[in-house]
Amino acid sequence: MAPFPEEVDVFSVPHSRMKRLVEVYNEKLGCTDFADYGALESLLHELYQTFREFRCHEQIENQLIMTKLKKKLKALSIHDSAVCNCHSDNRLSDMLALVRDGYSCTNKSATERLNYGLRLQHALIEFTEKFLPHMKEEEEVFQPMLIQYFGYEELKLLKEKVIQEHTRWQEQCAQEKCCVELENIDQKADSDEDDVDELLPSWADLPQEILLDIFSHLNARDLSISGGVCKSWYSVSREPALWKDLMPVHWALGIWDQVPLWPDPYYKQGKGHADEDADFDESSGSSSDEDSASSSAADTFKREAAVLHCLVKYFLPVVGRGVRKIVLATSHALNSRLLRSILKLCPMVRHLDISYTDVGDTSFKGLEEFGACSQLEHVDLSGCSLLTDVGLCRLTRCLLRRKGVENPVNFLPGVDPCDQYSNDSTSSNLSWNSLDAWDELAANASQSVPFVMHMMGRFCNGCPYRSRCSGVVCVKAEHDVADSKVATADSANSKKTTRENSGDSVAGGLRHLNLSGCFNVTDSGLLFLSNWDLLSHLEYLDVSGCFQLTGDGLRELMLGTPRLQPKNLFYCDYVDNGPFKDSANGCQNLQCVSRACCQSGE
Repeated sequence: MAPFPEEVDVFSVPHSRMKRLVEVYNEKLGCTDFADYGALESLLHELYQTFREFRCHEQIENQLIMTKLKKKLKALSIHDSAVCNCHSDNRLSDMLALVRDGYSCTNKSATERLNYGLRLQHALIEFTEKFLPHMKEEEEVFQPMLIQYFGYEELKLLKEKVIQEHTRWQEQCAQEKCCVELENIDQKADSDEDDVDELLPSWADLPQEILLDIFSHLNARDLSISGGVCKSWYSVSREPALWKDLMPVHWALGIWDQVPLWPDPYYKQGKGHADEDADFDESSGSSSDEDSASSSAADTFKREAAVLHCLVKYFLPVVGRGVRKIVLATSHALNSRLLRSILKLCPMVRHLDISYTDVGDTSFKGLEEFGACSQLEHVDLSGCSLLTDVGLCRLTRCLLRRKGVENPVNFLPGVDPCDQYSNDSTSSNLSWNSLDAWDELAANASQSVPFVMHMMGRFCNGCPYRSRCSGVVCVKAEHDVADSKVATADSANSKKTTRENSGDSVAGGLRHLNLSGCFNVTDSGLLFLSNWDLLSHLEYLDVSGCFQLTGDGLRELMLGTPRLQPKNLFYCDYVDNGPFKDSANGCQNLQCVSRACCQSGE
């Protein structure tokens, strides 16, 4: 029979591919050692891909060629049994099932693999004997029928479509083969994990000491991202030692470096008396610029509030004990309750900056019970206009924990030192520390408890015990002074032993104190710190804008601050007879809208 025109021969091209696949598996079948695990697995893989392509080839022929031919014959009322029975018995499904069964034999004995090889050879020979004649029938019987009942252009388009579908299948198989190879590589890597780990340890298995050293160079953002790599990295990234600096206001603004933040000079003007529970901004404003600024401030407030609440609820309970520096300056969302929660969770903090915030005295209330704020060395409260002597008193009680004083309140029987200050009082700052008040307290204390508060700076120079006291004096008769010395020495030795056993260091102390703009602070608040010997290490003091301080009070304060140099002392220009009049610095709040100043009237 003369060959058909190549343009309309729809069978010859795909059949040449199928015949080549038959030749390949016959060659491989003849040289495969079925007793060898690897050889059998390779053969099964090739056969599985081959018979999948055979099945795809048959489906393409059915959908594009045979279905079309059947419809044409039916339209012409022609019945042909060869067309109706085509592809009815090609055993492709049976061969695929047999190949799949072979994978289970790869884990069996060599004898069982040999028996399977014999069954496979017989099945392939039988399949080939039927498959090759089947393709020949299609070329010799169905191709002439296509030429007879279809037009030239129609067959030409049909051939292009058949070849296109076969090409698409081959590309898909190539992609699947690549994916399977990658999957096999992964599976092999998983199965040999122990051996590989011994030779090539993964990043997740780096020693904790090395990870800690690497993570110590990351900022908060990168450290948080690193914690998402794996469980071991997450555990290391939450080590308290890595979180020495806590700067949530910076983080809420997307700032990950330690740069200073300055307050918005118009923030307090715009908010007036802010309501922390308000759902909207009640301040007036009609211009678009004011609306934009208000919207930006509201967004900043929400971000800060979200960061602060997440820190308190989830983060600080894990890493809080490692925090040494807390910077909350200029925070709009910070309030006394939140600050108190943060300080409770960070008992070892040494540097505290809450400048330009609306926190008040309740921030430090009862913190000594949790051992918080006892290690403070740097405290910046500038611009905290709500802070009073009560807050300083409560801060003092926290700092006294470092000196081993368990409960300083008990040194004044029945009286809370914080209750002795009143913001509304118009009396002199010296009134409650006068000699008359001291004599009355001393008389009562001598009958009930052995120790009372001794405000040594305010005490008369003629006091016989002034040279011996350091904030606390034993009120006894003069002939009991010797016994008092022994008792004091024993008490000191006892406290020293207790501190050594507990591992607490008392070498440090408050070195930097900034109260600039805290205009409610008076002499009593500062001297309460000094009289407990808490300012002996102080090297910087700024009380600019604290116009209720007096020259006498500041000069007395200097007696308890031997390390404070005049160049590091700042106080109001209107304080008369203050210390270091010629060498100390003046007020730093002149023309400053963010901190109180008596000259500006703010």
